[in-house]
Amino acid sequence: MANVMRPENGAIVRESGNSMVIVYFDSAPMGYAHLCGMHAAGKLTDFQFQQAVQDFRRLLREDPTRQRFELLNNGRIRRE
Repeated sequence: MANVMRPENGAIVRESGNSMVIVYFDSAPMGYAHLCGMHAAGKLTDFQFQQAVQDFRRLLREDPTRQRFELLNNGRIRRE
């Protein structure tokens, strides 16, 4: 029989089961920073910048993944 290594603290996993892990990386600040950088560099006019920010906010509001995460984060959906 092969040598079995056991942790020194005695911890073992008996019943691991399946689990659901949600990893959400919010890249909106980077997108907004990119728009600001383009505006600062003169690649966007004031009007173009305002339109881009308006469109960006609309896209964020309509994003289903973002909506679900916000519901989870606000405790409106029960975590199991």
